[in-house]
Amino acid sequence: LRALQSRGLISARRVSRWVLYFPSPDPLVDSAKHFLKAVSKALHDDETYNIMDIERACTAYTHVRRIAIIRLLYYSSPMSISSIETATGYSFQAIKRHLAKLVDRQIVSENEGAYSFCEPKDPFQKQLLRIILNAQTA
Repeated sequence: LRALQSRGLISARRVSRWVLYFPSPDPLVDSAKHFLKAVSKALHDDETYNIMDIERACTAYTHVRRIAIIRLLYYSSPMSISSIETATGYSFQAIKRHLAKLVDRQIVSENEGAYSFCEPKDPFQKQLLRIILNAQTA
């Protein structure tokens, strides 16, 4: 929930001893409104998606460093970890950790130490990628 809140996708409100979360786009996060629309559409319009699939797809985009790596690989694939480190200024360990999540979500592939962007086949994931690539801020 914290990752979703930090990306401007939900808001929290305390009621007595409970904290309630609501889908609410943060106007300061350019992509938040579009992300929530895509999730709502996937949940309501297409019965092929379940909440776990949607959550799994969305969490690839819940960290600013992962978004930066996705954008970099989208325009400059393939790249080694050291090339990504040079381009982003992120530590080797941070890049390795974020790449592992992106590989697990099939957004990035690895072949002999070179990482490449994988074009999504799923319409929902394509929509999320368009949102991230078009967002002014991540």
